[in-house]
Amino acid sequence: ADRRSGDATQPSAPARSRPAGPADLERTIAAVDCDAVVSATPIDLARLVRCAVPVRRVTYRIEEPPPGVLRAAVETFAREHR
Repeated sequence: ADRRSGDATQPSAPARSRPAGPADLERTIAAVDCDAVVSATPIDLARLVRCAVPVRRVTYRIEEPPPGVLRAAVETFAREHR
């Protein structure tokens, strides 16, 4: 993707060949027209990268369904969409 076009959802080919770091993340955030960054990572992004917009941390909790529920849902979907 061309960062000049504002498409920061897909890294350019050279970026895929090496691990992303704080500088890459800073450039990606800077390339996006946004009012804030929502961070759901276990680290504090605001301490790791410089941003011109506020970084707001959010938390979440995952509750797994009882055993077998997901498998049954997937099997039903697969049966109905053959």
